[in-house]
Parts: sequence; structure tokens; C-alpha cells
Amino acid sequence: MMQALLEREGYAASLANGLPEALEKIQNWNPHGIILDLVLRGGQSGIDLLADLRKESSVPIIMLSGYSDEAVRIRALTMGADDFVTKPFSPGELMARLQSIFRRAPNTDTLQFADLTLDRATHRVLKSGQEVPLTKKEFLILACLTEKCGSVLSAEVILTEAWGPQFVHYVQTLRVHIGNLRKKLGQSPDGDDYIRTVPGVGYSLEARRTKSA
Repeated sequence: MMQALLEREGYAASLANGLPEALEKIQNWNPHGIILDLVLRGGQSGIDLLADLRKESSVPIIMLSGYSDEAVRIRALTMGADDFVTKPFSPGELMARLQSIFRRAPNTDTLQFADLTLDRATHRVLKSGQEVPLTKKEFLILACLTEKCGSVLSAEVILTEAWGPQFVHYVQTLRVHIGNLRKKLGQSPDGDDYIRTVPGVGYSLEARRTKSA
């Protein structure tokens, strides 16, 4: 019924009947939004899937539940759900909520920096039109820096975005990935590295740097 409702409203929708199938479809399909039930088939928890998704993605997520308990709603929202809808609900309400989170979500499918183009839907990076092969973590680091172009981001902020808050102490791992990114990206049109290290502070991308004489 949910899939039919979404398709009737003009969305392309895919149904998953449990956590393993959901993870596989999300990885292969790169959806623009997810409607996730609190209780999955086999007694699995939608909260567990929500936690896994938020380690890797900022895709908009609406949680559904037959429970109206405030603590459940607070937990889901705290863990990264964009909205929480309690059953029963009307089709009109669900569509309104879905459209609302899409309006709030930044349009970051494509990010641009200097001669680099990042496509978040496909995790591809183009440099002057030529693809630069990056790992998933390298892409997430670069996307995080590109979204905040000109700002210096601490290692903790980047690690939280790319790995999750439990990995904020993996600073050496981040350094290795930054080094690999620099090698793969080469130099910018200005002849500088794309990623600048600010000692004791973090990393940044800058739209333009002035070379010393």
C-alpha cells in the first residue's frame, strides 16, 4: 500500500522487507528519501538501521511507528530521523511530511569546487571532466570539506561526518585518507593542493589562495 501510494504521487519507490534487504537496496539504489518502520520483519529494529544509515549518509528519513511513546520519538529524532509519524496516519499527512523534509534538505546532489564536480548520488568526482576514482570514505571527506568551502573543519567534525561520532579519535586514520586524497586529486588550477592543513585546527578547502611572492 505504501509503495502504491508513493508511485501514485509520482515517486519511484522500492520496498524492502527486512534489514538485510533494506541495506542492499539502499546501497544499490541511492534513494533521495527513506520511510522506515520502527519494527522490521523478524523482530528487527528500524532504530538499528537508522543508526547504520547515519554513519554513512544524510539522506532524509521518516520513521513510522504504532507507538506514541514520547521517549521512542525522542530517541529516533536524536539518532538522526528527520521526522516521526505515528500510525494510523492519512496518506495526505505522510505526503505532506515527505515533501517537507525534501524542502528542508539541502540540494547537495552536485557540489562544485574549482575544477572539481562531486555527484553525491553516484559518489563520483570529476576533475576538469575526468573521473577521479575515490573510495567511499575519501568521497565523504571531500564532500564534507566542499560543503563548508572556506571554513576550517576540525578532525572531529570530519570524522563524525564520514565515519560517525564514535570514531572521533581516529585522527591518524583521517590523516592517511587526507594524504591519499591529495595524491589522487593532484593540484588545483592555481597550482596549490586542494586541501589545506591548518596546524592544530583542522582542514579546509579554499576557493582561491594567494601565492607568496
